Amino acid sequence: MPSKPLVALTFLFVMATAYAAITQEPAATSHEVRGGGWFDGARFVLQDLYAENGVFSQQRPSRVDPVTNHDTSSQDKKRLERFEQQVDDFRTLLRIPGMSAVIIKNQKVLWAKGFGFADVEGRVRATPETVYHIASFTKTFAATLIMQLVEQGKLDLDEPMSHYSSDFKDESVRVRHLLSHTSGGPTPGEHFEYDGARFDYLTAVIEKKTGKAFREVIVKTFLDPLAMSSSVPGVAVVDSADKWVTALGKENLDRYREDLSRQATPYTLYGDSEIVQVAYPPKVFGAAAGLLSTVLDMAKFDIAIDRHVFLKKRRRKRRGPLSSRPAGSVFPMVSAGSSRIITVSG
Repeated sequence: MPSKPLVALTFLFVMATAYAAITQEPAATSHEVRGGGWFDGARFVLQDLYAENGVFSQQRPSRVDPVTNHDTSSQDKKRLERFEQQVDDFRTLLRIPGMSAVIIKNQKVLWAKGFGFADVEGRVRATPETVYHIASFTKTFAATLIMQLVEQGKLDLDEPMSHYSSDFKDESVRVRHLLSHTSGGPTPGEHFEYDGARFDYLTAVIEKKTGKAFREVIVKTFLDPLAMSSSVPGVAVVDSADKWVTALGKENLDRYREDLSRQATPYTLYGDSEIVQVAYPPKVFGAAAGLLSTVLDMAKFDIAIDRHVFLKKRRRKRRGPLSSRPAGSVFPMVSAGSSRIITVSG
């Protein structure tokens, strides 16, 4: 355990944005040389930012932040001002049109801010309320649902996936293998290979065990209870509002329409410097991807996880049943002094 309090830095790098920066990498920078690619470069920049700014102080509060409504000390204020400039430099370095970030301290939002533009052409600035397609971060919600079913005694991680899809011809691939991305290779469970399409088969597991559509389970387990009022369960939900009005409610559907009006425009990096719009995200919604959210809503989910709202503490820390891979190796981890930074790509 770190000797200092760990500050959770939740960055949505998929914003107006970074999906594209990932799909076509810009020219190498010193950070990318260190890390070996766009995401590793981003990770090492984050490590540098954290190492320089450190954990935020425990001094007596002296200022109320207008966005988060939480006090920050004068020392924190100076660090945040420096941090904001560094983050914007980082955004420019990686050619990200717009991004939003949030810092959580002691299970409270300490700071949140937008950088750049959510819509470059319209000159609409990114804010903490900007809605982003969070892509594979949806998997975190799905994984939580799977482990809830295990806790409730409704699911055994060793159940064959052939019970849920005819695409699995024998019983060699189990639920745990999809959950841990170890379902590939001649012997499932021995080889890690990230596979979003395979992970999406867990949608059927969740729907069969709950008797509800995945979209409804997400809304009633996470979005409504946590008041994640700026999150949308897939862009297509408003296109088929009549289908979902009974399960989700007219009030929710009306709010989803308003939320989508604040969605960041998706871009990609063409060549070394040209930023162009792309047709993203897709309209599919399932265990692998599809959720839209803001950094402030994601902070609510992060805090709920830390408070063990959805999973018991012992279950949250238990990694062994999922994969034979060394603990922590699924999520790249870097150190900043006595603190740890755990990173995950969407």
